[in-house]
Amino acid sequence: MRATLGVNKIHLPIHVANLVGGDAAVYRFTAPVAGTITKLTSILEGALTVGNSTVTGSIGGTDITNGALTITQASSAAGDIDTATPTAANTVTAGQACALTVGGTNTASVSAMVMVEITF
Repeated sequence: MRATLGVNKIHLPIHVANLVGGDAAVYRFTAPVAGTITKLTSILEGALTVGNSTVTGSIGGTDITNGALTITQASSAAGDIDTATPTAANTVTAGQACALTVGGTNTASVSAMVMVEITF
């Protein structure tokens, strides 16, 4: 039997293969547990061009409050890390549909790994 020693967290790595803002790519996943999405973190895999990229989290079609990552184009490079800390509309049930939607004005076909943290 496992004793609960504090807050439990699960981290879901989502590979966002295309950060081109004009493509508005959507990356869907399901929540493996019921809980609260408490952090989104991205690590860039290359430099952006022209403008910034955004990655906005949503649950069941509703945007997560403060759940948008802004990946800045200026001086961007592989390994850059950005974080968003959601504050509301971030509660999920097990198996619920969630998504990350790309926006912004970046034109480089660059990818990023986005880590979705769920606290339960």
